[in-house]
Amino acid sequence: MSMVEMKNLVALEDATPLLEDPSALREFARREGYLYFHRLLSPGALLNLREKALAVCQAHGWLDANAPLLEGRVRESAFAVEGLEGGWPEFYK
Repeated sequence: MSMVEMKNLVALEDATPLLEDPSALREFARREGYLYFHRLLSPGALLNLREKALAVCQAHGWLDANAPLLEGRVRESAFAVEGLEGGWPEFYK
């Protein structure tokens, strides 16, 4: 639900081939700042998680009620800054 245009998107490098080499995984994580494992989780599990997270966003009034939930479309007049107010603690719970 980013309200900022993300201009510098790059594909994540898959670290799956390094799974059998812990030192190479640590070096990759140190160098790149992340570990990405393609298909580590099933698409169905991720879709289920997305639906649950978006339902919480919808309950806080952050989403466009006229759009399909899984689109995750932000309500046009919504403004949320992550912090201790505006429903964020409840969102994370």
